Amino acid sequence: MNDIGVTQHRPVTRLPRNLLPVNWILSPKSLEFGMWCTIDIGVGTVEIDHGAALPLTPPGVMNPLSLAEVLCAVPEPPTGASWTETTGSTMDIAMTMPTMVAHNRTDTLSWCRAIDEGPWSSLAVPERVTYPSHSWVVELSAAAALTERVRLWTTIIVLPAHDAVDVAKQLSSVDQLSNGRLTVGIGVGGREHDYKAISGSYERRWSRMDEQVETMRRIWNGEPPFEGADPVGPPPVQAGGPPFIAGAMGPKAIARAAKWANGVDDGSTVFGIDPAATDAAFSRIRDIWAAEGRSDAPHISASLWYALGDGAQDRLYDYGYSYMKIF
Repeated sequence: MNDIGVTQHRPVTRLPRNLLPVNWILSPKSLEFGMWCTIDIGVGTVEIDHGAALPLTPPGVMNPLSLAEVLCAVPEPPTGASWTETTGSTMDIAMTMPTMVAHNRTDTLSWCRAIDEGPWSSLAVPERVTYPSHSWVVELSAAAALTERVRLWTTIIVLPAHDAVDVAKQLSSVDQLSNGRLTVGIGVGGREHDYKAISGSYERRWSRMDEQVETMRRIWNGEPPFEGADPVGPPPVQAGGPPFIAGAMGPKAIARAAKWANGVDDGSTVFGIDPAATDAAFSRIRDIWAAEGRSDAPHISASLWYALGDGAQDRLYDYGYSYMKIF
């Protein structure tokens, strides 16, 4: 699908494609954000209307309202200037729930409402088990109930650690609650502890995920889980079930994903962006997609951790260390 994750946009800011923003989603048929507010990750600044520069420290966590002010509360063009329509590949800017960091009911309410009312295209929920994170399905359900407009994503569910029928039921329930706004990002993860904590098998996880996708689609199409059983409801709002996006980076993983996914969520940018390396990674995804016989262009999404404000650098490193230290 060329425009997964795109619902409606209020394009107040324009961002050129080669200046990559925070938690962005590429989509060839969505609105271009194009040229007024620029982000330069390389020098670590945000320039608004050629005015004062604000510090930007990728990656990290912050309030979406503050980031919206940086990215999107841009003044009107000066006298004699006007917005121009741009062409080429485009990107939608999305946000992730603060699932991985300490937050409470008030934070959840304000985060969902700010993102839904702001310029963001989508709202994502990640998964970890052996970590002080919130449950992905609880957080996703809350987001479905508290938002009306934005697309909802899982980025990602570690599917082989779970039972496919159970996850299919949970996700179709969220699809109902969100009125069909769900996209399902799945992957195998890389932390055996998350599997062991919930009695999941770490063996054959790639091939089992292929099989699980088939199982989930059968469930969403109303087939019973075994002969003589009733179907597993509720049915999803989206015909055939929510679209799948694969959390994949290597060529073999991308080739497998091309058999069943609508695109790829690339994880190579979370620590920072090298434009040449990112372009090469995305080109590799498109090339593999074509080599596997896909005539449709793959959806491509990626993320960047960031932090803004006082102590941003320390908060960034503390989060990165706590999240990655298991490796």
